[in-house]
Amino acid sequence: MNYNRNPEGKGGFKKGESGNPSGRSIKSLEVKALAEDYSLESVECLVALMRNKKEDSRTRLAAAKEILDRAVGKAAQAVELAGKDGADLATVINLTLKSK
Repeated sequence: MNYNRNPEGKGGFKKGESGNPSGRSIKSLEVKALAEDYSLESVECLVALMRNKKEDSRTRLAAAKEILDRAVGKAAQAVELAGKDGADLATVINLTLKSK
């Protein structure tokens, strides 16, 4: 299978041409509106699960995590960038650019 839809690397679209000329579909807007109708009930459900002492601790923890993710955002994740075998990435990029 060839997944490269732009093998020549000249850009996917002509100048002034949109990749999504029809815009967002009406269906997706309808689904979003429907989900918004249930958002308060969904949070209340998560709170009920979190507070239910009879519920499994993993379920309670997952509910608490979902509530926190929505209230304060997900925790930042550290990402370390390095070249092959831990080489300094800037060095790898410079060597790659020089070899072209």
